[in-house]
Amino acid sequence: MTPSVPATLRPAEAGDLPAVQELLRTVSLPWDGLTDFFPAGYVVATSAGALVGVAGLETYGPHGFLRSVAVAPSSRNQGLGAALARDRMASGRAAGLQAIHLLTADAAGFFARLGFNTVDRSTLPDTIRASVLASHACQPECVAAMSQVLAQEAAAANP
Repeated sequence: MTPSVPATLRPAEAGDLPAVQELLRTVSLPWDGLTDFFPAGYVVATSAGALVGVAGLETYGPHGFLRSVAVAPSSRNQGLGAALARDRMASGRAAGLQAIHLLTADAAGFFARLGFNTVDRSTLPDTIRASVLASHACQPECVAAMSQVLAQEAAAANP
């Protein structure tokens, strides 16, 4: 048995777009609005020259929208999804975001382990709810909304 090659995270590049779209198709995640923040808001994971993971953070004022956290089926159960999500969370903290929000159809438990809490979708900031992904691809009846406050003091000062 050949040991798997560890994945490496790096900032996404414009040339990664086709591989990211294919990965999202493979794992049945929407890519509506993907190019609005790509590549600047994205990190990818590569292994043996192949793109095996992605995560994006769209920024709307003081709020971030974590999206497209995906790992190729052959690279799952190695902590890669958590590493990708944590990278984007760290990016949000570094940018001074107050909170990060997300929508998920079937990964609420995964995101809860990363510190996200389930919230009523109506409490998400208007800018997040109006994003292409939230307003067109993620129907309210089939997804959970989750949020994580990054800076309590910043959120209190700038509601």
